[in-house]
Amino acid sequence: MSLPLAVLAHILVIISGWLLGAGKTATRSLVMVLISFPFWSRTFRFGESREGENKNLRLLSYNIHQLGIGIKAPQGEQSLISAEGIEWLKDLNPAIMCFQESYQSTKRNGDLAGAMKRIGYGQVIMADPPPNKKTGVQNGLAIFSKYKLKNREVKIFGGQNGMLKCDVIAGADTLTVINVHLQSMTLNLRELVEQRQMEGLKSESRKTVSRLKSGFEKRDDQIRLLEEWIEQASHPVVVCGDFNETPYGYAYGRISKLLTNSFESGGSGFGFTFRNLPYFIRIDNQFYDPDKIELAAFKTVRGVAFSDHRPVVSDYIIKKSPEK
Repeated sequence: MSLPLAVLAHILVIISGWLLGAGKTATRSLVMVLISFPFWSRTFRFGESREGENKNLRLLSYNIHQLGIGIKAPQGEQSLISAEGIEWLKDLNPAIMCFQESYQSTKRNGDLAGAMKRIGYGQVIMADPPPNKKTGVQNGLAIFSKYKLKNREVKIFGGQNGMLKCDVIAGADTLTVINVHLQSMTLNLRELVEQRQMEGLKSESRKTVSRLKSGFEKRDDQIRLLEEWIEQASHPVVVCGDFNETPYGYAYGRISKLLTNSFESGGSGFGFTFRNLPYFIRIDNQFYDPDKIELAAFKTVRGVAFSDHRPVVSDYIIKKSPEK
């Protein structure tokens, strides 16, 4: 359960407890609400999202869910590259686009890099995981830019998950961008629920514990590598992507010690980024170095249905180094 829903449930318990005379129950829920306060800066932000300006360095991070900015064509067939999606990107006009679950095919209707080049994004780097043997399609991380990209570095964790780093040369400024798609810690709860016999339940429980242990170990290795990339960067850093965890998770907490979360600085409301169940979660993020970068604007884009994730957009200004 996400924190907003948990707090709402406790507030309802507090109100009903006081009305029905269940003081102890209401008090316990009140304590739980108070304990959650330190996490509210990660959960909800007051104010309105600020609009950026063209002079700022606009960065879009978006899990496009494998389909190259498209879901369904009017005829009901899958559209590898949606003309509407491409037009939306053109109007948004980010300088840099970081995609997770990107899509690239040698077929003309699946050539995302070609489509991006036609609207001004001639610079592209991809994580290049092995293509699907049957379709020849590559799914994974990609960075598109209007500015020169160099110093590509890739780490693939498995499947579409991994990290992709490069330097963006924007005039006199250089920005290090790290695009991440961390592995999910999702458990197969359905299998647990469907187990009716005790031995089957025990067996599935042991598998779940084993998967959890393995998942935590892998995730720790991934976060350690991400921390190394951040600390070793010689330019201002932005980290963005699909973290596959809520703002109260392990990875979020670790990266927050090194960088500032863009939603926490300039967001509005809850900023939920996942459009499917459980809905009320924010798993897509951008982090930046506040000592070297100023956040001019941030927005979680609603009303865009090209994926099961919502895009997150930041406008950054790279601070000038003081003259020596």
